[in-house]
Amino acid sequence: MSSQAHRAVESDLVAAVRSRFAELPNASRFNDQECEMIYGQGCNFFRQNAYEKAADVFSLLALYRPLEARYVTAHAMCQKLLRRFDIAVQLFATVMILEPGNPKPVMHAAECFFAMGQEETAISVLKSVLVIAGEGSEHAEMRERAEGWLALAERT
Repeated sequence: MSSQAHRAVESDLVAAVRSRFAELPNASRFNDQECEMIYGQGCNFFRQNAYEKAADVFSLLALYRPLEARYVTAHAMCQKLLRRFDIAVQLFATVMILEPGNPKPVMHAAECFFAMGQEETAISVLKSVLVIAGEGSEHAEMRERAEGWLALAERT
């Protein structure tokens, strides 16, 4: 199965899980507008470098909307900035499942592995960034960032 076909199957699977999740009672505890207001508050905390408070907000959102990639991503970024790299990697892995064609969470996970001193794992993950980013211009920034990290890793 080609990587593009694999991504299509993953995308269909994620869509099916999202549909089933929306039917659960907790999914409607906060409506979309309330979630956006809560997300805005988390973003305000994040911009103020209040990452602990922002993490609490994004954690709540991710609890109620675990298939909303931007909530999980925001929570992961807070954990990364709070230097809780092991938690951040787990959250970024969730985002990788939710958005299989997005190299950004893969890149962030690689940076976390470097920060934890797991250089071999980080290099392997960076190579995945290159595969996901491909040769197109859409993810050129992520590809260049990964190439830079790989070049730096080779020097050490």
